[in-house]
Parts: sequence; C-alpha cells; structure tokens
Amino acid sequence: MNIMSPLRVEIYRLSSEAWQLVAELTSDDPNGSISDNLADGTRNIYMFGVAQTGRNAFIARSIFGLDVEYGSQRAVDTSGFETIALLKSGESYEMEVMTDRSPAPRKIRFSYSE
Repeated sequence: MNIMSPLRVEIYRLSSEAWQLVAELTSDDPNGSISDNLADGTRNIYMFGVAQTGRNAFIARSIFGLDVEYGSQRAVDTSGFETIALLKSGESYEMEVMTDRSPAPRKIRFSYSE
C-alpha cells in the first residue's frame, strides 16, 4: 500500500464563500469521475485520480464516452481520454461543471501534494 498525500477534490460553496472538501483520493483508490452538462445538450465526462507511482495526479476528459450511474455504483466506458491537467506536488486546478444535480455551474478545485 502506498502512503501518499491525496488528491483533494473541493467544491466552492457560494453560501459560505468557502471551499468544502468532498473527496480525497490516493494511488490506492479507484479513479473518480464527474460529468459536465453543456448548454448545447452534450455532456463531458471527466476522470481524476492519482498515478500509481504517486508522483502526480491527473484530470482527463473522455473522448466519446458514456457513464452510467445506478445507486452508489457508477461505470464509465470510453474510447480514450485527453489529459486536461497533470498536477505535481503543490499544484492545483480549478474548473466549472454543471452536473445533473446542480441548478447552476459549480466551481471544483483539485489540489495535490506529495
């Protein structure tokens, strides 16, 4: 088992004007995913996680992908990914997504440190 600092995933809460931690992933955890519903009716699927070496974390967008969610289970099938961000220790990346559960776009921050 690798004991490494996690990739921290946070959302920005407008009500408190603060970042709230929603997940921490290490190289031992399965990758996380989130979808982004676009104004034109299409959807981007993003996958994020920590490399097995623990040297960096990544955020990638699916190329021609599909995600299925049932209860607490989620499956992502894709024909490949394009890297959006490759984070080294001390780096972070922010993006906005419109999920099917949020009435407005949400700010998300990914932070990584070894």
